[in-house]
Amino acid sequence: MSDKSKGVSWPLILVVIVIVMIMTAGTSFLMVYFFNDSKPVDGADKVIETEKKVDTKMGPQYSLGDFVVNLADARAFQYVKTAVYLEVNEEEQLKELEERRVQLRDAVIMLLRSKTYEEVKGDITPIKTEITEKLNSFLSSGKIKNIYVDEFVFQ
Repeated sequence: MSDKSKGVSWPLILVVIVIVMIMTAGTSFLMVYFFNDSKPVDGADKVIETEKKVDTKMGPQYSLGDFVVNLADARAFQYVKTAVYLEVNEEEQLKELEERRVQLRDAVIMLLRSKTYEEVKGDITPIKTEITEKLNSFLSSGKIKNIYVDEFVFQ
């Protein structure tokens, strides 16, 4: 017998492997191209509309300054240090904020002093909401649009 009838032709196997790979890639492309029913996820258009409605323009801002306040915990000397900035809708509101600065600072101090370490160590969003509601109760012209905290350190 001759050696040619017993051996495997490696170039033939290599050609078959390349052809199979090309067919697999082509089939995958056609499946994705023709059978892809890309439909928007329910509610996706609402998310886009909501993002468009977000007011990106900053209103006038007023600094209430820095606060270093002892917390309500009785077990140790724990305190919070923060800086609070108020955003309002109109420039005219800044005059009232300046006139009521002492009242507003006192309200923030009293509110922060009523908090425990456990309350301030988590998310501060509820505290910001409380501050906003409290300070808005003092204002006669307009309301505070947002509160920004420049730093928030507690120990």
